[in-house]
Amino acid sequence: MLHLFLLISVLAFGHYPEVEYFYEEAWEYAEASTLDLSPYPDDATKEEIRPYLLPADHPAYLALDPLFRRSHVTYDQESFTNAGFVILCAKRNNKLIVGYHPSCPEYVVKFVPDCCRIDVKLALITRAEVARRMRAVIHQYSITKIVTPDKWIYPLPPQPKPPHLVDTGREFLLVETRLDILDTASSRAFWKNGKPLSKEMLHELYTLLKNVPLRDTTFRNVRFTKDLKHIALFDFQYPSNNLDDFNTRIAPFLPAKWRRYWFSRVSFVQPTAL
Repeated sequence: MLHLFLLISVLAFGHYPEVEYFYEEAWEYAEASTLDLSPYPDDATKEEIRPYLLPADHPAYLALDPLFRRSHVTYDQESFTNAGFVILCAKRNNKLIVGYHPSCPEYVVKFVPDCCRIDVKLALITRAEVARRMRAVIHQYSITKIVTPDKWIYPLPPQPKPPHLVDTGREFLLVETRLDILDTASSRAFWKNGKPLSKEMLHELYTLLKNVPLRDTTFRNVRFTKDLKHIALFDFQYPSNNLDDFNTRIAPFLPAKWRRYWFSRVSFVQPTAL
């Protein structure tokens, strides 16, 4: 019924109905159809994720939503690939799967499978919030050398249900713009030789981290793009009160010239043993 409503709206008016109204309808549709699927997002959770919802007229939504309504994609890696998705990364520590669908390769989805009984709801919401804060600072200070992905929350449809092996499926997953970045090892090498770096790049990185301090700033999630023109920051879910993580995990490994420049910007005692 919901898809029929959207189709009629497009044919009659040439556009989709207001996004806010669509989400109200979507939640009502989901709740009315899944009284036996528990837990589904309660009212508090709905309000918490509402600012980060993937708009119904977004290209990623239009491409992904039919796939998630066709089969239960998020049970495990096999169900994910059977639906046509390509796995980019499957992490052992937190069980997170990262992948994309060939119908919209510009975006990736991130989720923990149903078969892993780990509650990741708060982590996904926090990642979306941190990404929004970073993008706000990038816009405010006209930062051009630092990039971070857009992140949205996509509420998974109630049907098809997960296999009987689990009581309930995931409530939602994360959709992100796909960054064209180097692998961790290659990016680490460029951090250490400093070839892509410039004062402008480090100044903009300092501006961003000063306004949005982040925990776990490591070589894994602070990487260079493949064209070496930008620093990409991604996969942060824990704000911090200072820049100490970058100051201890990355900055000490910079070439002397850039290390001196960085520590001249921050109120931090530079480590003596490198």
